[in-house]
Amino acid sequence: MAEKPRNSVAIARAYAGAVVAGEIPACKWTIKACERQLEDLKRQKSKEWPYKFDPDKASRVCRFIEKLPHIKGDWAKHGGRIRLQPWQVFILTAVFGWVHKKTLLRRFRIVYIGCNGGETGIPTPEDHSARILSRDNPCRVGCPGRPKSHESPLGRYHRI
Repeated sequence: MAEKPRNSVAIARAYAGAVVAGEIPACKWTIKACERQLEDLKRQKSKEWPYKFDPDKASRVCRFIEKLPHIKGDWAKHGGRIRLQPWQVFILTAVFGWVHKKTLLRRFRIVYIGCNGGETGIPTPEDHSARILSRDNPCRVGCPGRPKSHESPLGRYHRI
């Protein structure tokens, strides 16, 4: 029997709250991102605020990634599926959940994620998901440590 999808929006909100409360150690940029997310969730009720948070769009990317299998190591040998960590869920729901109230286009289209000193250029599941789920409104995921981080990390994979 298939496992029930997790509540990605609740996971992301709990993560943001824990970071802001100091329960999870984080750098100043992560704290600011979490503060902005929590403030924007309140602000979306205002008629003047042009964006709304769409829980279905926010959760879709997480559900997709968590259906993917591991391809290396023990988890792959046993048919394990990817299980996103709360910080990953936070990033993905924030990027894919915010849309313009009138156009429904995503608020965030370029995402910079710190990645282990930039030693890898291998596309992550997040990179693939951003590309697959963004055909109508392209998204670029970049790592400041990667060469040409302003470009999409999928490079040659765009033709697939």
